[in-house]
Amino acid sequence: MALRFAQIDVFTTEPLQGNPAVVVFDAGALPAATMQALAREMNVSETVFLSPARHAEADYRLRIFTPRSELPFAGHPTIAAAHAWLQERAIAISAPRTLRQECGIGVIPVAVEPGADGPFFRVRQVTPEWFDVALSREQCAAMLGCRYGDLPELPLQVVSTGVRWLVVPLASPEVVATLRPDPVAIERHCREIDAVGLTAFACLGPLPRDGVRVRSFAPGEGVPEDPVCGSGNGSVAAYVARFLARGAQAIEYVAQQGAEAGRPGRVRVRAWRDADAVWSIEIGGHAVRVLEGTLLLPG
Repeated sequence: MALRFAQIDVFTTEPLQGNPAVVVFDAGALPAATMQALAREMNVSETVFLSPARHAEADYRLRIFTPRSELPFAGHPTIAAAHAWLQERAIAISAPRTLRQECGIGVIPVAVEPGADGPFFRVRQVTPEWFDVALSREQCAAMLGCRYGDLPELPLQVVSTGVRWLVVPLASPEVVATLRPDPVAIERHCREIDAVGLTAFACLGPLPRDGVRVRSFAPGEGVPEDPVCGSGNGSVAAYVARFLARGAQAIEYVAQQGAEAGRPGRVRVRAWRDADAVWSIEIGGHAVRVLEGTLLLPG
């Protein structure tokens, strides 16, 4: 069996930066065990498998695998899949349009806008959820390899906009840059609280619009550090909206992530709340195709 694939770098316009995702085409007949084995073989944060949609409202179906398990949703694989799907069909983006992706959490809209640097993708994530956790600041400092005083007096929460992340605010971007994470401790504690991993962040200024610096760690998924994480940034945006927005109805900023992993990227974040005070979260970025080839499998 021969299957075509492409590697897409997401949240960047420069090849070999941002976060890579492998997209496997025409993969509907593959068993889940084979998908998982291929994800281990590819050994990037996520490998995604495209197939025809089953839902009448969707353009295509997507399954997402880390090296260790299947995820119901993830941010940068969603953008990678949309980018690859459009290129496969030679669809030029000359005006805004919306793709609809079927995945484990349902049908997700992906807005695509034309631009000088190629298509820009915006992913609307699911309604945020926040959960208190029985972890101390001392435990989080030990997980991240920083000092207790590097954690401000802010809540520690598991936050989900489709994927559950432990979100830990830090005192400064310099603290984020110098973390020395303990992968064994992160995996153990995140398993106990049913989180995929830990995302730490610090604000770049006194207001959300000044932006944030982010790092994401998911050793339990075989991802010691995710270079630029869409779902992690969605969870950070939900945290910022609830605890740092100071009554604002909407926030918008750029998140910086990936420099410490040697793959810098930028994530554009929007969050807004409706008349019922329900927040909506959207992450956006560019993508670039850097590799393509054929997988040769038995049968």
